[in-house]
Amino acid sequence: MNNLKNFIDENREGFENENLISGHKERFLSKACKMRKNETALRVSFSRIAWAAAIITLLVAIPLLVKDKSKSSHIDVSYAQIIQEKSREISKLALTLNPTDQNAVMTTLSQLEFESVPFIDQLPGSLTQKEKNDFIESYYKPKIEGINKLERYIAQLTKI
Repeated sequence: MNNLKNFIDENREGFENENLISGHKERFLSKACKMRKNETALRVSFSRIAWAAAIITLLVAIPLLVKDKSKSSHIDVSYAQIIQEKSREISKLALTLNPTDQNAVMTTLSQLEFESVPFIDQLPGSLTQKEKNDFIESYYKPKIEGINKLERYIAQLTKI
């Protein structure tokens, strides 16, 4: 590379004073225009690829985000629904018991299902959705287990 630079420096007059071959300017300009067209085509194709990638990313990400939100609100509702359904079943079963056992079962059931303030409303907003789901699960699962035990207790009382 240094040799070429030295050669140009030493023979600068030959490069500057000689006339160019006829048609050189036109050939140069046509090559420059072709290069510009290629650059523009590359920019256009790159931008199309970038847009396509962005659209695909959105198409994949939106259902995942929507699915996560629906799961989070669905978790609290499903636990509450399970508790309500089980409570109805136990209330029906308790009607077959003697008044003392019926009173004990209904008192226990009301303690298990009662919430003066819904648990989800008590959680701080700073928690991530996963943390909220974990807290909801840890709150409702023992209640559901207690209701299931109460149901088994009623089954034992009716067998006697």
